[in-house]
Parts: sequence; C-alpha cells; structure tokens
Amino acid sequence: MDSFLEGRPRKRWGRAISDLWISLDNPISTPHSFKSLIQEKLPPAFQTVEDELKGNPAVGLLREQVVLGMLIAFLGGSNVRISESGVEADIDCHVDNQPLSIKTVSFSGGLRLKWTSNAVKAREFMQAYQPLSDLLVIRIAWGNSGSVRYIPLSSQQSTFHRLRERYLDYRAGTNTRGVNLSAEAEASLNRHPDSIALPVSWQRSEVNVNPVDKWVEYWRL
Repeated sequence: MDSFLEGRPRKRWGRAISDLWISLDNPISTPHSFKSLIQEKLPPAFQTVEDELKGNPAVGLLREQVVLGMLIAFLGGSNVRISESGVEADIDCHVDNQPLSIKTVSFSGGLRLKWTSNAVKAREFMQAYQPLSDLLVIRIAWGNSGSVRYIPLSSQQSTFHRLRERYLDYRAGTNTRGVNLSAEAEASLNRHPDSIALPVSWQRSEVNVNPVDKWVEYWRL
C-alpha cells in the first residue's frame, strides 16, 4: 500500500494526521479506503492482543503498537517516529515532529492522563498540567459501537483554558489509579468542530490465533 503522504506537498506533513482523518469521509482524496480498513481491521487486531494477554494490564501497550503500525502503514515509516520509552511521558510518537498520544479505553471508562496511586504526585501533575500533544482516542465497546477520534492539540488548549480546574478529574481514595480527563472536558472536546470521529463496530470474530505460532515462524529455518 502506498502511504497517504506520497506525492503530497511537504508543508502539509505537519498536519498529516488531521489530513488523514479529514480524508476518511472523502474517498476521492485518498488512493485507498483507509476508513473501511480501520473499521474492518482494528477490532480483530485488538481482539487478538486481548486474547493473548487476558487480564494483563500490558494489553494497553500492545493495543498502542497496533495503532502505531496502522499509522506507519498509512502515513509512511519516514513520517512517524516512535518515542523512546520513558523519554517523553505520554507521547507515543511524532508525526513529522507533531507529538501524538494514543489512548485506548473501554467505552464507559475514563480517559486516564496520569497513572499514579500517590495523591501528592497526582496533585503535582494537576498543578503543572498543560495539553502537549494531539490525541488519538480509541473507544472500545465490544458488542456495540465505539469510535476512533482525533483531537488536535489546539482543541485541547482552547478547552483547557475555558474549563481550567474542571478540565481534570481526580478523586482521592483507596482505589484511585490516577488523574482522568473530566467527563465535561471530554464531552466538550468531542463536540469541538476540529475533533474528528470515525465510528467503529466492535464485534468479536472467530479469530483463533495461537501466540506460539509467530515464534514458530520466527525460529523456522
């Protein structure tokens, strides 16, 4: 598959993700139906990694790798730089130097911005917080309809400055896992005219993948 950016003016590469998402509803502007590919291939890919790591928190990392692979396939490997682990907190990659954070969450789950069970660290994070990257939010709703939503940094910044202390949600308690984007903030971001959503039907398929098989192929002479 040719990348989405092939033949496009270099000056537009910095907005590659927004260009891609805008084009999803306009198949004339793209050589391939990225929209149908995402809707068709994302649920089985997530189902595969979830089946491999049932109940393991690391499944979120594997989901992010699925999305990174999708972006590289669509935008081209030279235009997507994967961030080094631990170097840039919450930045998963750069698309032509534009930072992007990928969030994969259940349909009814909160959008976690900071993982911590320490109340002091949570408060420090909230006091210093500023939106720093574009967001790609995948809402997973097995047996129902979810979405893949692109939220540009500019939308987050304007919403953050409008809501201020209502932008983040932290509830101290014994089971607290961190700081979330507040429900009010997420609803505002979802309604923002620059946010772009693609509906995805999250239906499980008859996928029976043996995780050992890939290593059999790896070691096969």
